[in-house]
Amino acid sequence: MTVDPVKAKQSWGVLFLGLALFVGAASYAVISNYVKFRQIEPYTNVQILYQERKNEDLYVTISFDKTAGCHLVRYSVFGVVGPFALPLRYVDRDDLPDQYDRDPGRQTLRNIISLGIVDTGIRDRFGFSNWDRIEIRTRHICKNLQVNDPAEQNLVDRIFAVLDPNFVYIPPKPTPDDFIGIPAERKITH
Repeated sequence: MTVDPVKAKQSWGVLFLGLALFVGAASYAVISNYVKFRQIEPYTNVQILYQERKNEDLYVTISFDKTAGCHLVRYSVFGVVGPFALPLRYVDRDDLPDQYDRDPGRQTLRNIISLGIVDTGIRDRFGFSNWDRIEIRTRHICKNLQVNDPAEQNLVDRIFAVLDPNFVYIPPKPTPDDFIGIPAERKITH
């Protein structure tokens, strides 16, 4: 059996062209979804207004701008030590319900994070005795507001804030603008 060299070159050319088109289309799909996904931010302008450790509790006040079209699915706090991230308990100082989804716009949250102690098994086996950092993590479902399709939503996981459990930050006395979104009777006083 003889192979026609012209047809063989054409076959390879078609195969190469098909492969190039497939790779290009797949790359476009992945990159466009990545760019679209990265443009969605459930909150912006996160500012730590107050942070103070009192015994085994970390008091924090953080302001941020909540984005329209994003709804909170999960809010959690983790203590990170070495390669370990362990969930920590927290209390909302404004008596808001657990996993409260705030309205869009400027917001302020006030939490008391119970640091406790590093798990004794981790402390004894690996020598860690203090948290390296505290991470406040969120998961939101966000609509892509750049397209007019209400069905297009993305699950967005972010680290909302990273706190040093041994750092004390007490800013100058807050102004009323720091507490937009909090009822007057719940404002922090120093």
